[in-house]
Amino acid sequence: MIKEAVPEIPTSCPQYERPGREVVMMNGKIGKVEVAAGEGEKELFTFGVNGCTVTAVFIEDANGTREGMLAHRDPAVTSQTMADLGALLESIEGSAIVKARIFVRGEYEQSEDGKWHMVAAKDAQRELRGIELAIKSHLANAEVKSVAYSMMLKSEKIRELRFVIKPKKHPGEKENDDSPVVHWWGIPERL
Repeated sequence: MIKEAVPEIPTSCPQYERPGREVVMMNGKIGKVEVAAGEGEKELFTFGVNGCTVTAVFIEDANGTREGMLAHRDPAVTSQTMADLGALLESIEGSAIVKARIFVRGEYEQSEDGKWHMVAAKDAQRELRGIELAIKSHLANAEVKSVAYSMMLKSEKIRELRFVIKPKKHPGEKENDDSPVVHWWGIPERL
């Protein structure tokens, strides 16, 4: 009897790697970057988002240091996402600015006025609430929003997510927007 080799799950993806970018693999460790004043922008990147939950967390402390965290997890390991986020958020001061976006698989739902809207799929709602609770239980002032997405999208580019963290601008510097940005479906959204 011939035994088939079990394919290895990749731990990196060189074709997506570039300076200033950390590639976050599905079910891997939570990606984390820190940007201090005077540094260049940094990016967290993931791909192959199709039915998974992606959580992007932005933190800015009182000194202006900014941090980004990104988790890309299969729904079966959402409890691990909650535990990992909780452990990382324990050290964050309550006065820090915290914003999070949670991207979950969605489904269309018709409202009373007859219009169709994308909402979190029923089977994704429990994990969404769990991740929201994991963030809010450590940082009550965190702004947490969810984004439901369609799994019918086939383009690989659409299923990529880029989370760009820029250094904080200081008074007197040029008035460029220094908000963190999530690029999802090729569309930038400021946190």
